[in-house]
Amino acid sequence: MLDRAAQEAVNQGDTSGAARLLWRALREPVANPSRALRLLGIAELVGNLPGATARLREAFQSDEDDAESAVALSYALHAEGKPAEIPEVLSGSSPWAQAHLAVHGLAWQEAVPSSVSLDTPAGVLHHVMVGDISASEAVQLVSADSTVSSLASAMTLNLADSLDAALALLDDVDRAQPPALRALTYVMRANVQRRKGDLVCARADLTLAGDHLRQDRRWHAVSTWHAALLADILLEESRLDEAALLIAEASTDEARRVWSYGGLLTVRGRLLTARGDDHDALEAFLAAGRHCASWPYRNPAALAWRSGAALACAAMGDGERARELALEEVSLARAWGAPRALGMALRAAGRVTAGTAGRTLLEEAVRVLRCSPARLELARALVDLGVVLRRQADTSGARASLREALDLAQKCGSSAMAARAYSELVATGAGPRRMRQTGPTALTPTEHQVAALAARGRSNEEIASTLLMPADAVEGVLSGIYRKLGVSGRLQLSEALDVD
Repeated sequence: MLDRAAQEAVNQGDTSGAARLLWRALREPVANPSRALRLLGIAELVGNLPGATARLREAFQSDEDDAESAVALSYALHAEGKPAEIPEVLSGSSPWAQAHLAVHGLAWQEAVPSSVSLDTPAGVLHHVMVGDISASEAVQLVSADSTVSSLASAMTLNLADSLDAALALLDDVDRAQPPALRALTYVMRANVQRRKGDLVCARADLTLAGDHLRQDRRWHAVSTWHAALLADILLEESRLDEAALLIAEASTDEARRVWSYGGLLTVRGRLLTARGDDHDALEAFLAAGRHCASWPYRNPAALAWRSGAALACAAMGDGERARELALEEVSLARAWGAPRALGMALRAAGRVTAGTAGRTLLEEAVRVLRCSPARLELARALVDLGVVLRRQADTSGARASLREALDLAQKCGSSAMAARAYSELVATGAGPRRMRQTGPTALTPTEHQVAALAARGRSNEEIASTLLMPADAVEGVLSGIYRKLGVSGRLQLSEALDVD
């Protein structure tokens, strides 16, 4: 009875109450003391209560063949920032334990497994990050038989440009989870939306993630990833000072130890590039490369620091080094095979290559990105191609590219890219239409999330469950969305939001 009551308390978020019930249960004769200690330790871990690691270590030492106790202890060590102990705890041959070791390796260099099979989605994701498996091969191996499998598979699908499939998996993740896991789910959703170019929806997911992260500040890999994504969106909104402050605040000693710090360094490089500080931008991108060198992860779909470094080198006059960096990223992206990473690498290569060869690379980048859902990256490539076409006196071609780029950037919500496209379009001598002020960007973050879910066919009940809002409030939110977008119902939402 105490056990069942504790489980109910956990489901309701009352981890302190669950811990009290489980402490009381330990005073009774129990058939499996290791299990009782594990349940207590998990409740304390989820509730950020003292003693969780000691309790889980005791459970593990009382039965070292218990894979569940080993996995629970590994997450307690993760939360305490003690990754060096994790491989020994998960050293058993159980594929389940090895899958969790691969998950820890995505955050801590000390936990990266020396070898991992493709038997689990987490193992597949490890090989995806290493870059020794192609996107098409990886997509065939995803599954969703548990929360960990769903999250690992969603990340694989995200890197492989199967963005709608990734969102569908994340939409189905049980929201009745600890704050840290809910935060991770929303950060992953934001990452997918950012890759699609839906900055409004990405920001809304980051807001929800931030609410959960404030409840539990121990998970530095997630909070650092959150900061990198939010700073990136601030750059797209031309809010450079806010982005700089956020990057500085997030660059803690704890953050510098986790994989996602490489992403924060890359965003810092983009910030410095936007400010015209090419020397420090190059140092930031190269620092990201050095940080990543501690891991075996080379897939540019996960972190494209080389292209940023290439552009910084070119701006400083080192064209040879710029081309070496850009072409290395092109080679790695071709091996992976997903269009977003390849298109971004080709764009950088085109930017740092002079003459007809550079134009050819930019044209290929545009063709490749048209085959991906990455609309904002397509806008970038179109702007760069438009600039080259204008300089080569192809005015009509330049205007066509720049008008398309302007339209895409506005739909994505990137005021920085829209402003650049607009400025370059004016430079062609065209009389461009005024910058658009209406459309999806008029929606609030919550409205944008509701609209996106409804456009993907989710019912009101499913939307309410996903966003943790009252079911009877969804229809009212939808009515406001219809008015703002000028549509009559759900069937028109997909086109209005430009959702595939």
